[in-house]
Amino acid sequence: MKSLKSKFKKIEEIQKPEDFPVLDFEFNKKEKINPNSKLINIENLIIKYNYKSIGPINLYIGGRERVLLTGKNGVGKTSIIKSIINQNEFIKEGNIELNPSINIGYIDQNQTLPLLNENAIDNLRYLSSNLPLNEYIHLLIKFNINKEAIYKKVFDLSGGERAKIILASIALNHSNIIILDEPTNNLDNLTVEALKKALLPYTGTLLIVSHNQDFIKDLNITRKINIE
Repeated sequence: MKSLKSKFKKIEEIQKPEDFPVLDFEFNKKEKINPNSKLINIENLIIKYNYKSIGPINLYIGGRERVLLTGKNGVGKTSIIKSIINQNEFIKEGNIELNPSINIGYIDQNQTLPLLNENAIDNLRYLSSNLPLNEYIHLLIKFNINKEAIYKKVFDLSGGERAKIILASIALNHSNIIILDEPTNNLDNLTVEALKKALLPYTGTLLIVSHNQDFIKDLNITRKINIE
């Protein structure tokens, strides 16, 4: 911890968090998947939990699509997304095929980070490629994570701070498909606008669940899939 703090102080002398009043970042712009390819294919998916059944669900998502999942609350949009990223223990029937070339970046509704007992840097390291410590610190500062938050354990971070860490990892990983489940939850307006700005030129595939009409109206959605 002492070493981490000393390195942070050296970097802080160069650029402080307040030097970044406007959040500005970008996602992968290098499309590596054929726009005509099928990235996600779901056939006859049935999910059962709490005496409730969802499905059968059939859908596909292709390269460079911008897909918005719509439907009433509780209809199963989040369950479908969790099934895609293999985090759903309630799948009972059906088949999900993922193109082996995809590299998914994902934010869930709760901005969940994997290492609850670790700090922001440890989580960013876990979620992304191996970089020198000072580069992780610079990136977190760029995402307006302040000095105090960098040292906090995950359970002491706000939802907005957790979301920024995940966004930083997606930017580092050059994800060619980004899945966002109510991504504006807990985000301040400046971060929402920065996220929108980063998504506009993004050349990968987007799969989004959001009830924030101001957020999705400018994202050039190419297809809406309604879940009933």
